[in-house]
Amino acid sequence: MQMIWKNARLLFGRKPSKRVFASRTGAALTAVALAASLAGCGGGSGTDASSVMSRLKKEGVVKVGFANEAPYSYTEGGELTGIEMEFLKAFFKENDIKVEGVQVDFAGLIPGLQAKRYDMVGAGMYILPERCKLADFGPPDYQVGTAFAVAKGNPLNIHSYADLAANESAVYATSSGVAEIQYAELAGVPKSRIQTFPSYADAAAALAAGRVNVMAQQQIGLRSTLKALGSDKVEYVELSEQPKDKTGATAVGYGGSLFPKDAGDLREAYTKWLAKARGDGTYKKIMNKFGFTDANMPPTDLTATDLCAGKIPNS
Repeated sequence: MQMIWKNARLLFGRKPSKRVFASRTGAALTAVALAASLAGCGGGSGTDASSVMSRLKKEGVVKVGFANEAPYSYTEGGELTGIEMEFLKAFFKENDIKVEGVQVDFAGLIPGLQAKRYDMVGAGMYILPERCKLADFGPPDYQVGTAFAVAKGNPLNIHSYADLAANESAVYATSSGVAEIQYAELAGVPKSRIQTFPSYADAAAALAAGRVNVMAQQQIGLRSTLKALGSDKVEYVELSEQPKDKTGATAVGYGGSLFPKDAGDLREAYTKWLAKARGDGTYKKIMNKFGFTDANMPPTDLTATDLCAGKIPNS
């Protein structure tokens, strides 16, 4: 039981209450229980690694888990789009494979992958060592910082996690299972002042309704969230100082697509395609379409294996 609680923290970003834990689906619980037996990071592969790509080509369809978060992977006009989804659509198109999306709350993406509800995950998911223990990441395909949203006029004058920790009346919100939970905890924000929601959109709605005082998200994603919210009661805030990670270094989010441990050939094929796309301009074209610039492009020599091992480039 202690091992199950430990791995629940890896999946959801924090230790859930017994009530919440008990309410998770059977698939999620199964995934947590199995997590202790999984090993490796971005470079791992399983015993059936040679069969996944050929199976998908034969079936002609790949199922991709996503959290409906712009600008990473979301639906618009009934179509799947977003930076991660467009990368995957371009890759699979070259292999005559159609992409079908399976929408899941962010915190349920990894449990759903472990339960084989879909073949892989394409979402705004950071490559973190604790996640690498549960599945294999493809190469980092974007890098981004964090931003806040606050009530119009920023009445609590919050511009950093230090400001947030110091203001004992400030209630902080973000999505479940995300890195922004850890950023707040490391800054000294007590758990009693941290609220999590099924999605960033839900957290933004709570902010607009006055139920929380601050919400956090990736910079580009937050702009998209607030645009979709369409409320004149909130505003975007660039941080005066970016959050710190466990090592005390400035936290930069490096995102990538996620593959099961037994899909090594699929991950390797996608890795080769992404390198080619960076060379022929396809990568940059997709990045720019969703508001990402050269500053959001990770170093070409940075790998998922590096990030899984906690080797973060100097920032």
